[in-house]
Amino acid sequence: MAASVARTRVLHFMRNLQRDIVDALQSLDPQGPRFSEHSAKVSEQVSTTSYILQDTNTARFSTAQSTVPFAPLEKANVAFSLASHCMPSAASDDISGLQKSGVIVPPASSQFFGASLSTVIHPRSPHAPTCHANWRYFEVHDSAGRLQNWWFGGVADLTPAYVYEQDCREFHRTLKAACTKHGDYLYKPMKKWCDEYLYLPFRQEARGIGGVFFDNLSSHPHPRLDVNGPGTKRPTSAEECFQFFKSIGAAFLPSYMPILRRRAFMPWTESERNWQLSRRGRYVEFNLIADEGTKFGIKTRSAPVESVLLSLPETARWVYQSDNVPERSREAELLKVLKAPQEWA
Repeated sequence: MAASVARTRVLHFMRNLQRDIVDALQSLDPQGPRFSEHSAKVSEQVSTTSYILQDTNTARFSTAQSTVPFAPLEKANVAFSLASHCMPSAASDDISGLQKSGVIVPPASSQFFGASLSTVIHPRSPHAPTCHANWRYFEVHDSAGRLQNWWFGGVADLTPAYVYEQDCREFHRTLKAACTKHGDYLYKPMKKWCDEYLYLPFRQEARGIGGVFFDNLSSHPHPRLDVNGPGTKRPTSAEECFQFFKSIGAAFLPSYMPILRRRAFMPWTESERNWQLSRRGRYVEFNLIADEGTKFGIKTRSAPVESVLLSLPETARWVYQSDNVPERSREAELLKVLKAPQEWA
């Protein structure tokens, strides 16, 4: 699969997936607030097209689906970004600290092309988990424009305020099935990588219950994915990697929408809402302090700052010692899960 062909097919897939996600989320509440489209161009080299749902807290006193008088999604975004850019030089502070989790970034001073589709969904009910996913494709070129390297990356993960075992297992099993179609040894290292990446070190807890994470998926040897050495069965050619990339993308809605339909209209107490907002505070902490994707977008100026920060929830809460919860409570159950990764599939 030639580079130009690969790029064209990847972009086509991302744009279609963006539309599918927006349509699926909108179908949850057909009479509710609508996604708005926003396009931004930072420069001739960087552009984004985002579908954003926000400011949805207008009270409603009847819905066809629930007695809950609010839109089920508090904030959501589905953002598609393109960048054809030059990385900072090796001497630049902007490029330091970007590869602490085995995530690959283009070499210093290199010309690169990057395409990314990201979505973050923050439901209003504390019983419905936040979900995040990202799919990305990179090319690195020499000064004459010749392709030097390419790779795929992605992540899909779930962040609940209250643990429902059924939801966690269904989410992971759907992603595992998508991985297994392309190799029996893909899900386990990708699940482990996700647990390691989505970790808030100064809180000593995970951001959520994980999912799958991969980067630098290409024809090159991979220290994380080649679990059985060079002969490990996994995608290696451009076509194989693209087909895996598509499978993971196609698994997103089947992994999350059944959970959302089950939980998004569940009522809640004031105490449950306060707990959800405290957990969102941890989400903000991770995204602003620990997330390498946020750092990459801001340091390389490969996306507008507003787009980089779209993942943040509309509301959050910080309370002193918010983790002091009763033993055997549902809040304590979540904290236990966040302290030690679980096997869900």
